[in-house]
Amino acid sequence: MRFVPSSYINLKFEPEASYPYHNHPAGEELFILEGVATIAGARLEKGDYLHTPPDFKHSVKSEHGCTILFVVPEESYPTSEFIDFESTIEEFLGNLNFWIKNSRNGLIVNLDIDYFYSQHKKLYKIYSDELIINVATILLENMDKIDVLTIALSPECCGGWENAFKTLKVINNIMDLGLEI
Repeated sequence: MRFVPSSYINLKFEPEASYPYHNHPAGEELFILEGVATIAGARLEKGDYLHTPPDFKHSVKSEHGCTILFVVPEESYPTSEFIDFESTIEEFLGNLNFWIKNSRNGLIVNLDIDYFYSQHKKLYKIYSDELIINVATILLENMDKIDVLTIALSPECCGGWENAFKTLKVINNIMDLGLEI
């Protein structure tokens, strides 16, 4: 047995509350103290215990409300205020509003155009303009919390300048960046 310094968090979820998909680099333990929660698709009730291994990713939801005691090893916290997080587009969209609204500091957002493309034998645009519009709209609605926004075109990763500019034009039309494309 080894002692791991941990933080204990007693969190009350109101009915219909959720916490977005996230990762615990050092794992976590949790106890359902009251109510019912859905965590990683599993229904947990009062008295249930769940141990998640390191790098386990999950979300938390409670339809009718609950109280959960979380035990999170301190080694899972970053050693600096800078957090570098690379996510899938689904994680990004699910978490973006939460991250922005709950940020205590201004954000630096780097949007890589090549994220919307993939290459396997040939190049594919893997996300629709509708999804790109959704990302641009979320960013536009939260520009007051974003200190720096960079948009990396990366033509070598998205099939050339034409594709890079087409995608940038969709973003520019929503965000009204004033770019002449």
